[in-house]
Amino acid sequence: MIKHLLIFILLFVNFTCIAQNSFELSGRVIAQTRDTLEVSVLNLSRETGVVTNEKGDFKIDVSIGENLYFSSIQFEPLEVEVTSTILEDPNYMVFLFPKINELQEVLLSSVDLIGIEEADIKNIPLQPYLSAGNLAFPQAKNSLPTLYD
Repeated sequence: MIKHLLIFILLFVNFTCIAQNSFELSGRVIAQTRDTLEVSVLNLSRETGVVTNEKGDFKIDVSIGENLYFSSIQFEPLEVEVTSTILEDPNYMVFLFPKINELQEVLLSSVDLIGIEEADIKNIPLQPYLSAGNLAFPQAKNSLPTLYD
């Protein structure tokens, strides 16, 4: 019985020591733009996460050595390893940089228009119109009956 009690106490003390290594990290996400709304803060080691509030503030449980991942569609993602220096900082701030998504050139028209309707109409290549004769339907060669036939 004493043996079981001793094992239980050792396990309890071990779990208590592990639980004491967890801290709540408070911080703020800062960016060049004021749009820091809804930045995801993920603890990759624990697979937990939070979302910043409208001011960019967040609180998340961490331990030293764990990795935090900050991401949002409008910012470059950032991964940070939690250190004792980060945990000791009461005003921990994370700086995110805007994500620049450079698009390729879009060609709207292959016709150079100058803004004068008469000239522009002459510069637009016309395609042949679509008719039953162009599609080689046999009925297209027959004339349509009229009211006077």
